[in-house]
Amino acid sequence: MPDRIRWAAVALVLSGIMFVLFPVARPFFDESSMQGAREFAATVWPLAHSFGIPGFILLAPGIIFIATGLLLVGVAAIVLASAVWVSGTLPKWSRVLFAIGCVFYILIAACVPLFQPIRIIDPRVIAIGCSWIAWGMWKEVPVRH
Repeated sequence: MPDRIRWAAVALVLSGIMFVLFPVARPFFDESSMQGAREFAATVWPLAHSFGIPGFILLAPGIIFIATGLLLVGVAAIVLASAVWVSGTLPKWSRVLFAIGCVFYILIAACVPLFQPIRIIDPRVIAIGCSWIAWGMWKEVPVRH
């Protein structure tokens, strides 16, 4: 597993370098003029795109790794919420608060614009849910003498 993470990290760095090189190599011009037609025909145009295209291709492993991580966060939230429900001793409503926080966290991390304004509040919702679950765990532990 660590090797896949490292390769994804290398791919992200290389992708970033390619995205920097693309606009450096790409000529900027009025694309509606004859000058634009000459620039499109110049060898620098395909060279610049030879940086941009691999940038997008190398971005894929990093995106897949991040998406996998978000998916695992979602699965872990479901497992914890289910365990709280089945336990019969932990506060059942704590799982709702925790699960809502995790759902919004995934949507915020996935850059869904609608949820960006709550990115400051959401960690607090998760923290309250976790604390509530922890409180339930704490009070249910028998005291040993």
